Amino acid sequence: TQAPQGERSFSCAPAVKVVALCCAFSRRLHIVDHLHTYCCVTAHCSHGHHRSHNCTLLARGITALTTALTTTTDSHTSNMLALRHLARRTAARGFATSTNSRTWKVYLSGEIHSDWREVIGDGVAQRNLPVTIDAPNTSHEDSDDCGAIILGDEEKRPNYDNKGARLNLIRTRTLIDDADVVVVRFGDKYRQWNAAFDAGYATAKGKALVTLHPPGVSHMLKEVNATALAVCEDASQVVDVLDYVITGALPEPRDGPGFKTMMERQGAGNPNPGG
Repeated sequence: TQAPQGERSFSCAPAVKVVALCCAFSRRLHIVDHLHTYCCVTAHCSHGHHRSHNCTLLARGITALTTALTTTTDSHTSNMLALRHLARRTAARGFATSTNSRTWKVYLSGEIHSDWREVIGDGVAQRNLPVTIDAPNTSHEDSDDCGAIILGDEEKRPNYDNKGARLNLIRTRTLIDDADVVVVRFGDKYRQWNAAFDAGYATAKGKALVTLHPPGVSHMLKEVNATALAVCEDASQVVDVLDYVITGALPEPRDGPGFKTMMERQGAGNPNPGG
């Protein structure tokens, strides 16, 4: 049986365990009676020709749960938070990875004097994310001298630099054009005009831009950061951003165990202050 038009089918294999947990949890909390029906039907059906239908029921159950999370009264806030925590820790990664076969292309531009690219590469590998990473030529000497070595020497420095810059642009433009996400790193010791240009070029091409820099240079980069979809302070945050975008997984709050969601601070429905 095919899923009704407009409804997304999820892979059942990783979902049954999650559904069983949600099912038991929702019964215990007495939140949404109809969610229990959806969960049980999905969890106990066979995995043969009913696969698409079962997954459609699961999708509807998720929709019901989402509705419950946004409409339940304040007296059930703690229950809602518990369900949200359960979903984050068990469901998000399973559903996202089971439905997403895309390989993401990430281009790492900017500062070449630290190991930030290695940190991101190692983090992506450790989490087994479907990501390929590209970068410019990070040998400062080679990127300076390539034009003169390959195409012939130049006596004047502007001509010497121009030959090298044009060769390097073949690589950088091609890889940025092909990227899904462009990460641009700005350090605090060098004037990285190339990085700023790459950020502008990526934005003009409609790429998802992520900037990475220490807090001390935030003011100087405010216009660049205004075009970024995420502004990170360390390379591990970039890995967390990629992990969330690709799998739906969230790390522990950066602000520590004292972090409270807006729901915890303002109650269910997140009313506007003074509204």
